[in-house]
Amino acid sequence: ALDNLTSLQWLRLNNNKLTGTIPAGTDTDNGNNPTGLARLTSLQHLRLDNNQLKGQIPIELGSLTQLQWLLLSNNQLTGPIPIQLGSLTSLQYLYLHSNKLSGAIPTELGSLASLIWLLLYNNPLSGTVPSGWGNATYPLTDLTRLDLSFTNLTGTLPSALATRRDADPPTLTVLWHRIVDQTTLPAEVASVRIEWGSPPDTPSDDPTAFSVGPPARTTFPEPRQIYTLTALDSGDDAVTGRLSASIEVCLPRPAGLAAPLYLYRYQPAADATQPGRWERLTAGRRIIADNLAVCAAVSQFSDFQVGQYTPPSTGGGGGGGGRPRDDHGNSAAQATRIAFRSATPRSGSIAGRINTRRDVDYFRLRLTQAGVLVIETNGRTDTRGRVWQAGEELGTATGGGPGTNFRLAAPVEAGDVIIAIAGEGGAEGAYTLRARLVVGYLENPAPSSFQSGLGLISGWVCEAEGVAIEIEQEDGTVVEVAAAYGTERADTAGVCGDSDNGFGVLVNWNLLGDGEHAVRMLVNGVALGWRVVPGVGALPAVVDGIELGRAPVTVTTLGAEFRTGLWGSFLVADFPRAGEQVHLVWQESQQNFVLAPVELGAALTPAPSSGAIEGVLENPGPASYQSGIGVISGWVCAADEVVIEINGQPIAAAAGTERGDTLDTCGDVDNGFGLLVNWAEFGVGVHEVVALVDGVELSRATVAVTMVDETEPFVRGLAKRVELPGFPTPEETVTLEWQQTQQNFVITGVD
Repeated sequence: ALDNLTSLQWLRLNNNKLTGTIPAGTDTDNGNNPTGLARLTSLQHLRLDNNQLKGQIPIELGSLTQLQWLLLSNNQLTGPIPIQLGSLTSLQYLYLHSNKLSGAIPTELGSLASLIWLLLYNNPLSGTVPSGWGNATYPLTDLTRLDLSFTNLTGTLPSALATRRDADPPTLTVLWHRIVDQTTLPAEVASVRIEWGSPPDTPSDDPTAFSVGPPARTTFPEPRQIYTLTALDSGDDAVTGRLSASIEVCLPRPAGLAAPLYLYRYQPAADATQPGRWERLTAGRRIIADNLAVCAAVSQFSDFQVGQYTPPSTGGGGGGGGRPRDDHGNSAAQATRIAFRSATPRSGSIAGRINTRRDVDYFRLRLTQAGVLVIETNGRTDTRGRVWQAGEELGTATGGGPGTNFRLAAPVEAGDVIIAIAGEGGAEGAYTLRARLVVGYLENPAPSSFQSGLGLISGWVCEAEGVAIEIEQEDGTVVEVAAAYGTERADTAGVCGDSDNGFGVLVNWNLLGDGEHAVRMLVNGVALGWRVVPGVGALPAVVDGIELGRAPVTVTTLGAEFRTGLWGSFLVADFPRAGEQVHLVWQESQQNFVLAPVELGAALTPAPSSGAIEGVLENPGPASYQSGIGVISGWVCAADEVVIEINGQPIAAAAGTERGDTLDTCGDVDNGFGLLVNWAEFGVGVHEVVALVDGVELSRATVAVTMVDETEPFVRGLAKRVELPGFPTPEETVTLEWQQTQQNFVITGVD
């Protein structure tokens, strides 16, 4: 039985058709011992939501003091909310919504110091929000979302919670949507549905084009919250037109707006090609506003939002007095929508004018993908810019662009971004705003990974002119290396619209020395992110000058840039599973250990080089063992295309990377090529690798591939640390750790 699993930490039975009551109680015939779920005192997550459970919430659940999640929503539970739930001091998420719970909200729930979300909506709860919530006794300091919608609660929000909701930025979201009295609906209405989301689409796809009309000037909350109210008849169809009697509707009071507050209803235009307008419901329609909601009597349903009314101004605002008209919004709520011209390239522009010293133009850009957003202005007007997303400022800039213009790059998520443009130092005049989204990913090295020997820095990016890798060394100097860009990556076609988006550059981590380093990737000169390598520094990837990725990495060397003459062969026990073993062999060409068959068998025969082309296939070495994620690489003096064939299967390599060591031979340095491969995808056994330069064979190598798990090309969830005595010298011991991203062991220490 479940109640015997006293060490159980997670119990998820949600989204089933469970019936009956919640099995938790007390056996009074046997010493008041807990029964059922009440015995699971180690439980941290309990999910019974989306079932058909009935009855009351057992008070015995209050004894499960380790609970962090208690989700009982979307059932048919009745009765009051037990005050004993206030004893769950570790609770973070309490979902009781969409039941038939009644009575008052227990003040004791305010004792839940770790509570983050409290969802009580769709219950016939009565009374008020406990007045002590938010004070020193019941601070609820971690609470970020409180939903009281569609309940019978009255009164106002306690002032301490209201202060947090109205902070800038707000630290608490409070929702309280309701129809005041559904028992007296007009005869033609059976129920009312309230939905909320983003602004509605319009013919111009620009909700800011909706006008309130003179003499009102309106401020809407940011982000603008639109509520769609639909009256439904007995057949669940929408009732259109004006109702025979009004219905009193309450919508949440938005943060950051003071009285007077009003409901605004969207009135579509008679001509479907024209934008509609937001119509303010007047005081004659029973506007009631307190610190919890704004209510109004409504007789015609559509889209609604809550706004703040201020009397019309007599001047200013960037217009009047013979000045050019202010053609863009002066607040985030009234921001002008800008859009990219197409999915690829992801860029767009719009003209603007700073009309007065205090004029600020606001723009809204809706992004469908994450990436790095690059904002800049062109023109003779000295400008500065700021960017926000989800209430958080992402960056500000006053320069960096051409002339007196600014340039700003910031990582963004999918969703709306707000951009503000102002004159720098009181400057006035025209400008052009340009926006571009760079989408890509620095895949290798993984963040905070260990690196040793030869490796590949690689990833993908859409629509780049160039990709560069910057490596920060221990003395603070930064070395920039151009990556080969344009290799085939079929997995990026859905995002980029094409597939030639891969990039890569081969590095000898040993050249960087032991320690932590950083790698940065730049796209068209803009940094897209870093990777920090323990022992190396920051490794940024730079695409067209835009930083795309950055990774910290730690590098461990064997005391030299390239060790020759070493030999090592070790068996690692109890890997990948208990009772199994793998064989590790030192591979000089990779300056690292690789997996090899436990029984090596006959030696591989090196394949001769063709000698017809001036170049070298350096990796894989001839007659070598290969495993995990590896790189096929080398250099060639003159090539339009380098193709790698593995068992006759052609794959285009990234070509043209900088190789300073080829200058004397080739007369230039952009001669490197590389291809990242997962050897496991080709299966266990002997394979032939052929490098073709413009269709002519450069060289070939025979390799033997070994896999950790012959049924899984990319193994997840493994961990192993092993010490190999007597390597690289008899007096030393090398430490290796399994690295999932490389599907291999890497060197992490030498003692």
